[in-house]
Parts: sequence; structure tokens; C-alpha cells
Amino acid sequence: IAGMLSSGGERRTPLQRQLDGLGRVVALCCIFICGLVSLIGLAAGQDPQQLLMPVDAVFAAHPPLIVTLGQAAKLKNGAQVKDWQFQPGTYRVYAEDGEFLLLGRVEGGVLTTIKSFFEVNTLGT
Repeated sequence: IAGMLSSGGERRTPLQRQLDGLGRVVALCCIFICGLVSLIGLAAGQDPQQLLMPVDAVFAAHPPLIVTLGQAAKLKNGAQVKDWQFQPGTYRVYAEDGEFLLLGRVEGGVLTTIKSFFEVNTLGT
């Protein structure tokens, strides 16, 4: 009996098989709809770059905060930036050159990183 149980493997129930099939159909429908919308946009003369949403657009509900390049370097290295005169809250943080850096929080005059989005250059170029 033990040998039969261990060699039998895991059998999927009919409901699990149906849900797997439904998941495949939904995924394929989503891919098809995305492709169709992209093709319609391209056929209408839309620039392909406009089909991509910038990361910072996701956080548009948070006000922007611009930091100096020196402060941006500190934030990129994981340090906190102190002496902020901003209201406590969550901000989209940009370097003064316009680069979107991170989503940050100001509390007690200290800016800390919640999630960073800058590109790490490991080649030193």
C-alpha cells in the first residue's frame, strides 16, 4: 500500500484541471488584447515609445520633490537626507537633472527611501 501511494504521484482533480485551462484562456486573451491595442496604436501613427508608461507615472498621486545632485548621490547610496522643510508624507523624488530616483518618505525632517528606481551602473561608465 505504501509503495502504491508513493508511486502514484499527485493527481489533479477535475476542478483543478478546469481552473488550469481557464487560467490559460484568460492569459492568452490578455496577451491578445494587449497586442491588438498596440497594433491599433501603431497603425494610427502613434509613436511606439508612447505605448510604454514611465515608472514615475504610477506614483502620480504623490507630489514631486527635487533634490540636488549631491543629495541624489547620498540617496543612491542608501543614506538618509536630513533637514527637509517639507511636510511629512510620501514623495516622488527626482534629481535636479530630471532623473526619477525613488519613492521617498519625509518624517521629522528626514527623507528616507521607500523604493528606489534608478539604474545602477556597475561598469563605472
